[in-house]
Order: sequence, then structure tokens, then C-alpha cells
Amino acid sequence: MLRARRYFMNLVALLVTASMGAATSSLYRHYQRPQVESQAPKPRSANGQKPEVVSEYDPDCPPAFEKAYLNYDYAYSVSVPKGMIGYGSCATNHGFGINLLNPMSNWWINHDWPKSYLSVDASYNAEELTSVDEEVVQTMKFLKDKKNVSAVTLIVKSPTRLAHLPALRAVIYYNEGGEAMVEDQVVAFRKQHNDEIGIFYNIDLRTPMSRYEQDSAVVAQIQKSWHVRPLPNP
Repeated sequence: MLRARRYFMNLVALLVTASMGAATSSLYRHYQRPQVESQAPKPRSANGQKPEVVSEYDPDCPPAFEKAYLNYDYAYSVSVPKGMIGYGSCATNHGFGINLLNPMSNWWINHDWPKSYLSVDASYNAEELTSVDEEVVQTMKFLKDKKNVSAVTLIVKSPTRLAHLPALRAVIYYNEGGEAMVEDQVVAFRKQHNDEIGIFYNIDLRTPMSRYEQDSAVVAQIQKSWHVRPLPNP
């Protein structure tokens, strides 16, 4: 995906269905281990009915996650905020995304991309970046290269943590099509044993400035709930 940043490329790879895999394979840059299929709860809305989904034939694809998300492949888990459903991919197992404008529906996956969106992602460091700062630099570059985007400005870059891992939080302001937008990213790097390729963990929020105060609370919830698990055996 034009050598962009991790979250956007993985969101495409995460959320497209298997039938779209050929179209996205050239956009996806991360090495993948063999995936372990995990169980996902079937989504229900507050009144007990299923939320609107893309496919009427396979309600479990893309997989939906309520309350908790556990990823065995990348050895982490988080809580999904109450009243929200995270949607993953039928073909990959990196994380999930939430449409914050309609947090119980996946209709957007094959339709219009939401303006307020949060992703949780884990990917191998296939490009051999040397620090989380380089990940933020890629985010900035991606935004500057996008059409209709201007005034990309790094407002906050501060140390934080994901579980016991040192992490970096970056808040970026920019203008897209005349609308003030915010990118809020928390990124951590996990080394592996025996000099194996490491893992980048990301929480990434993109939202209009007018929604940032309420949407940033979701980032805080997920960051607080983050747990690092033992890595799987090679």
C-alpha cells in the first residue's frame, strides 16, 4: 500500500474478505506465520438481535469479537469496550477494527470507510525498523502522501506503555478535504528470543477533531486492558 504505515495496510488486509485477497496482497507488507483459527462470539446488539452485517450467508465471517479479544499468533489480548464489536478478517489474524460511528455493525467493511475508526493490530517487523519512532515517522509520511491531506503536524510524542512494554504515543493533527482530523497512535515493539523478527503492536485512532475527546477515551480503555501473552513455540 504505497509503502505506507502499518495500521492502514493491515486494516485493508484485516478487513477485506478472502475474495478480495488478490487485490490486497500487493498492498500488504508483513510476514505472516501460519495462523491459528480462534473462536469468536457471534455478535448481538443491545436488544438481542444481530447487528447489520455484510454477508447473509456466513455471519461468522468476518469474525466478530465482543468483550474480549485473544490473539494466540501474536501473543496478546485486549478488552473490547462495552457496546462495541471488533471485526477481524476471514483470512488473517492480526487484530480488529471498530467503526466508532456505528460500533456494532460491519456494514462499512465493503462500503464507505468510516471517518471515526479505531484499529488494534500486531504485525512482524518485516521491514526491520529499529524503533517505535520510525513507526511514527511512517505514519507522518503516509498522511503527507495522501490526496486531499494538508497541514500534517505532530502535536504529541510521549512515552507510555502497553502492558509491561515501553511504548510511544503520537497525536497528529491534519486537514483532510477541509476537515480537521486527528490521528492518535500508541505503538510498542516486542523482541523475540533467538534474534527472531520482532512484533509491532499498535492501537490507532483516526477521527474528526470534533469527536476526538470522546473517541480518545476508547484508546485509553484498550491500552489499559492490554495484556502480553507468552509467544507461541516456533
